[in-house]
Amino acid sequence: MIHFHYLVAAQWSYKEFGYTTIDVPWWATKDIVNLTKSPELPTNNEYELSLNKKCLIASGEQGFLYMANKGQLPTGRYQAITPCFRNEPHDAFHQKQFMKLELIDYTDTHTPWKLAPDATELNERIEDMVDDALETFDILSQKKMTIRAVKTDDTAASRVPGTVAYDIEGQYEGNWIELGSYGARRAVFGTWVFGTSSAEPRFSKVLHASSF
Repeated sequence: MIHFHYLVAAQWSYKEFGYTTIDVPWWATKDIVNLTKSPELPTNNEYELSLNKKCLIASGEQGFLYMANKGQLPTGRYQAITPCFRNEPHDAFHQKQFMKLELIDYTDTHTPWKLAPDATELNERIEDMVDDALETFDILSQKKMTIRAVKTDDTAASRVPGTVAYDIEGQYEGNWIELGSYGARRAVFGTWVFGTSSAEPRFSKVLHASSF
């Protein structure tokens, strides 16, 4: 069951951290979708629409990037709640459709006089986002969930070399379950730090097991 109040509560938390709430498209072109796609996934596994040949987004990150590529996303920090559509194996914590509040810290480098941030600056911005996320998960769970941040590998081809990537995990029945991923990527139109604020129903499933 999706608990929307956790998404709304997270939205208010990130507003305090300086993330502007916007709406983003729920579809994107396949080239945009592929910017965030893991090479471990099969090719052509997107939900492509017969209406316009665009793909339903797998994450709000793709909605942000679709806007950015069209010159509709200025430099800044944003958040958006969207459905996510994943054509991937289904289990207790991985669903083909779910809701997520996604974060982006975006730098427009479409114009040549705007320099892209280097890896050192991006790593500082990733750390800032992870700190914001850890605090927000504590707020949402009322500190009833054991959480940790661990370094990971971002395998997307758009990853910025030299940058770190993190997962935030919550403890569930002795196991660690990913609650969100964080890192930095780039394309010809811009460079961005991405992250998950909260995904439902995964967050509430882990929380409810942690609270009793």
